[in-house]
Amino acid sequence: MNLQLAIAVIYLACATLLFIIAFLIFREDSRKRINRITALMFGFAACGPLFYGLGIFSGEAFPQRSAIYNIVYVWELFFPQLVFFALVFPKESRFYTRFKRLKYIIFVPHVFHLLLTTVFADPDRLIEMLDPQRMGTLGKAIFQPLEPVAILLGTAFSALLDSHIQLFSTVNLAYVIVAAAILYQATHRVMAPQLRKQVIIVIYGIITALVFYVVAFILPALGIIDLNLNWKNAFTILALIIGAGSIIWAIVRYRFMDVRLIVRQSLVYTVTSALVVGAYVLIIRQFEKIIEYLFGYNVPGVDVVFIIIALILFQPVMSQIDDLIRKLFIRDKADFRNVSQTFSRKVASVFELDEIFALAYEVLKGQLLLEKVMIFVCNTDDHRLSCVSQTGGELAPEMLSVDRELMQEVARRGGVNNIDELLGQFPDSKFLPALARERIRFITPLVSAEEFLGCLAVSDKLSGYRLNFEDVTTISTIADQLSLAITTSKLYQQSLEKQRLDEEMNFARAIQQQLLPKQFPSGPNFQFSAYSDPSLQVGGDYFDFITTPRGTFAVVIADASGKGMPAALLISQIQAAVRTEVKHDVPLAQMLSNVNELVQQEEVSDKFATLFFADLDPRDLTLRYSNAGHNYPILVSEKNGVQYLEQGGLLLGAFAGVTYQQGEVKLERDDVLLLYTDGLNEAVDDSDEQYGENRVLEVLQRYRNLSAGEIQAHILEDVRSFAVASELQDDMTLVVLKIGDYVAHHDEEIPAD
Repeated sequence: MNLQLAIAVIYLACATLLFIIAFLIFREDSRKRINRITALMFGFAACGPLFYGLGIFSGEAFPQRSAIYNIVYVWELFFPQLVFFALVFPKESRFYTRFKRLKYIIFVPHVFHLLLTTVFADPDRLIEMLDPQRMGTLGKAIFQPLEPVAILLGTAFSALLDSHIQLFSTVNLAYVIVAAAILYQATHRVMAPQLRKQVIIVIYGIITALVFYVVAFILPALGIIDLNLNWKNAFTILALIIGAGSIIWAIVRYRFMDVRLIVRQSLVYTVTSALVVGAYVLIIRQFEKIIEYLFGYNVPGVDVVFIIIALILFQPVMSQIDDLIRKLFIRDKADFRNVSQTFSRKVASVFELDEIFALAYEVLKGQLLLEKVMIFVCNTDDHRLSCVSQTGGELAPEMLSVDRELMQEVARRGGVNNIDELLGQFPDSKFLPALARERIRFITPLVSAEEFLGCLAVSDKLSGYRLNFEDVTTISTIADQLSLAITTSKLYQQSLEKQRLDEEMNFARAIQQQLLPKQFPSGPNFQFSAYSDPSLQVGGDYFDFITTPRGTFAVVIADASGKGMPAALLISQIQAAVRTEVKHDVPLAQMLSNVNELVQQEEVSDKFATLFFADLDPRDLTLRYSNAGHNYPILVSEKNGVQYLEQGGLLLGAFAGVTYQQGEVKLERDDVLLLYTDGLNEAVDDSDEQYGENRVLEVLQRYRNLSAGEIQAHILEDVRSFAVASELQDDMTLVVLKIGDYVAHHDEEIPAD
């Protein structure tokens, strides 16, 4: 009796569990057909153990073959419902799509079976009810001719009922085989890893449970095997546990039917709490038996003591079980918190945009089971988007032009926005209808520091389910993390680019410095010194000393417009052109005209340079020169005072067809000539006052009796002390020529920067 009672309790517990699963699946999304089909299937499955359990408790309360007794066959509607489930899970099969009315046909045998076992459960009583002898005059007139037919039908139904109950097991077996075959084929139609896991667990769990049911009921009914009641109950209980357990496992671990986290937690906690309470009751019963065995009678107060112990230990035990459950069941990859945390950890160490987008795609497509994911990055200059996702169709370029108002509205809303709502607000948008045609339903902005970076567009799920609260939370969180990752990646790329440019500029600076003369011409009656310092890594200033074919010394100083690499490139072209012209001994004025035409051919409107070219004859100290828009060199002479070398023409590259004039001066003993770029006279102090030509002239006059190198050193010292608190605003280059008597001449090197 105790064994039968335990079996009844297990049956009822399994029935309750199946009813709970059916209720949760139906409640999760009652609008979805698959939810209704699945819930009804488990509801029919729950009727079996429910009626069997109640039957054990009721004993002989209901006579066999009565309509009430045979109502147990309601649960056999599970088999056609199982076939129906197999045809639509995880997606509708092509066969079902073509023959949707098939679902009515597959229920016909079982509906007939249910009517036969309930309405026609007692044919003899039905015949008695239709006996004309028990009716009035009108009844006899109507049913008297039908009495032989009623007797014949009653006999036929009685024989059919006796054989039908036994032979109907073959129908159930056929349904099991068909459903198992369809479900097995369904596993090959699923490609998404997460969806495939839940499908495999559910399908193989149901198939395994059906195998045990076939062994327990169908095979014995067909006379293939012979099982006693205990084995039949054992196989039935295994079928119930495996079937229900696989569904619970798929729900808890892999979000079968897209059941939410809070529902999954409630399901697991309910089951485990029931198990803990059940274990506690069993322990109490066993302990009471031990005490009764030891003392020969029941000890009073034992129940009270155990209740107190239970109150003390229940919460700590449940806390430990709660931690274990979270590790084994709840903390899986499909939970929105774990998805967000995993994505956050991964993108924290990734700086390449392609890898970041691939990670986002993997999480959204693989873990959330979204059918389509499209990631768009915005170019704020022309308000066009570029699609960088790995899924979705190609959108026409004109469809990727997004109105600023749409960007602002999506950014203002934040979160996950329904495209249908945005279409109502922006009916003229080309972008939103293009997304809708790709079955995209939701769009989430990517925003960082109020800057619209792009958007994340997603569809519904592969399983056909719409996004629930957990999915929306996950997508919003990933969008925020993706925005931060994009911004971080851009800053990182900018840092790398700056580092690369700095390295290239330093390399270019080294090359540019190497191209400048390291030794300066000098003789018994003259001495040169020179200095150049770019404001950036490379500069647009340049000086050069060239020995001409006539034995004279050409001195060049130039200043290109702008700073940095563009100016340095222009200067390198001018330097090469000037050296070529000098090598061919072209007349000075013609040489500058040729260089001007060369710069003009570059066809860049803001590309020009100033240049001063001088040719010093060391024999008679005659200096021939031409000034192409450069700062006037200053000549300080004891005999002639201060002179500015102005003869020449316009700066290089500004106009085509420019002619240049040539000037000439005769240098005398103790004359000082300073060639410089505007970085010297335009150096500013803290109050933004320029150093100016007057200060330059003052230093020249004060130290004119010193050597060229010493004069240059005093000029640099004075200008640096003037602009001590300010950075050098422009490239600065000096060339100093000193005329005097030098018994032993030597070459001087350019001072270090």
